[in-house]
Amino acid sequence: MICSHKAAYRYFIESIKNLVNSKCKYLSYPWDGTLASAEKAVKATKSNHECPSCPEMGIKASSGDMLGVFINFAGRKEPFCEYDDEDLAYALKMVQKMQVGLQGTGKKSIL
Repeated sequence: MICSHKAAYRYFIESIKNLVNSKCKYLSYPWDGTLASAEKAVKATKSNHECPSCPEMGIKASSGDMLGVFINFAGRKEPFCEYDDEDLAYALKMVQKMQVGLQGTGKKSIL
């Protein structure tokens, strides 16, 4: 999902539960706001590449020491920290739509 603030409380609650049961993490990847950078994050996700110094979304977000803009992915249903290729494709589609909206503005990034 792209910035689903309506679901943010669900993600946060799930991150607390995951702290206890170690089910999964909301991993974040550096992102510069471009589609190419989002595609790089998807590739890292698919290859199970973790960014050890990158923050996690949720209860552990403040425990990382890296600052910046990050992208993370969530599934459409619980557990939200698990997502499939369809979820990742949807996220890329949304980033691409936002980039198309920038055409004619002179901006290269949605940030």
